[in-house]
Amino acid sequence: MKDIILVNLNTLIFNDRQNCNMGLASIEAYLQSHGVNCRVINHNQVDEYKDSSPVFAFSVSDFSYEFAAYWTDKLQDKMIIWGGWTASALPEWLLQKNPGIDYVIMDEGEKRLYKLLKSCDEPELFAQLDGIAYRDFDNKIQIRPPAAYLNMDDLPYPGNLAVMNDLVFIELSRGCYGKCKYCQENSRMRFKTAKRIAEEIEHWIDKGYDRFNIGNANSLTNGKLLAGVLDEIEYRQLYIQIALVGRPNDVLRNQQVLERYFASRYIDLIFIEIGIEANAQRLLDLLGRTTTPQINEKATQTLCKLKTNYSSSVKINANIILFSHFEMTIHELIDNIRFLAVFGASRDVFSTHLYGLAGTAIWQEMEQQGFTKQERFALEIREYPFTDRHVHKLHQKLVQEPINNMLHSSRATVQDMQKIQHHCHDKLVDFYHLPDIYKAIMEYLEVD
Repeated sequence: MKDIILVNLNTLIFNDRQNCNMGLASIEAYLQSHGVNCRVINHNQVDEYKDSSPVFAFSVSDFSYEFAAYWTDKLQDKMIIWGGWTASALPEWLLQKNPGIDYVIMDEGEKRLYKLLKSCDEPELFAQLDGIAYRDFDNKIQIRPPAAYLNMDDLPYPGNLAVMNDLVFIELSRGCYGKCKYCQENSRMRFKTAKRIAEEIEHWIDKGYDRFNIGNANSLTNGKLLAGVLDEIEYRQLYIQIALVGRPNDVLRNQQVLERYFASRYIDLIFIEIGIEANAQRLLDLLGRTTTPQINEKATQTLCKLKTNYSSSVKINANIILFSHFEMTIHELIDNIRFLAVFGASRDVFSTHLYGLAGTAIWQEMEQQGFTKQERFALEIREYPFTDRHVHKLHQKLVQEPINNMLHSSRATVQDMQKIQHHCHDKLVDFYHLPDIYKAIMEYLEVD
């Protein structure tokens, strides 16, 4: 069977950030458990390893696409395979734009990549593959949709790419039920069992770790499973730190289970993060969020109350897209500002503005508006005008101009972006504490 190099791509902007990559962490472990000689490298190591394998696979997202395209062009004597969220969302487009790609694997890559490699020696296996896109002998693009999913309990423990800053990311689930208009994730949800999650935690404890992010973006979806995980942790007497991430709706549905996590003597909660995204109903509808401002606020209040009652050290993060949509009004922006100021839970986690990601409903809406992607970001629409001229001017002054200045630096860092976010957040909260928010914004913009 052919050897393979798995390439972990850094972000295009932030040269100082090493990405955690759960997909590659799991694929590496799966291939190795099936006897495949594989290695994970960073994209800046490709030159060093280009002669060591006939096959290179890239985990591709919208923010790393340019790196993947660059190295694909440089490795034309290799078999090139792309996977990841963006590959799953846009297989045909990627093959059209990148003639050097041999195969695109959609959704789960572990078993599909293994079977693809095995089919190089046993060609009859290729006909059995699902979840793959490629060019046939007539150079026509063929797409075989994913037909089945793995039992997540059967996956081996992932490799070290599951760790970032001593925080171990453990998959509780895959997929998402949200179907938000700005997100490329479109696969159905599936879960590990509580027993398997606890065993994985023990595996990492044996390696010296005690801090865990459990569940990707949907820790809080399955209340019964979340309770079962806690039962296993307490039964095994595992003293650990945990971070959870989920949706406001799920906080309210599973409040009793969450209270058990706050109260447990075995668990020290690091943070709980929820996706608010906007604080005006029209904006939530435009984003495809199945929630309301009232649910968002009640969920945040619930978490803050649990923090007060049980654990003052846990951090409550409420992620909001500050400039939530190109059609937002100044008064809807003020609704978002009010949320920032009242709850004080968004300074470190909010997104400055909505990005259009290729293949999403928001991307299509932006294209219909005539918005275009920048050359440097082929799969994102990052810059566009806002319909409300006051919103547009404020966004330019607080967000776009500082970001453009940052991007002129060849060594832009995560800390540089955080400085922009913090300044933007603090300035807007300052407006809230003045007698008239609207008037304060107009004076800042020097608008009559």
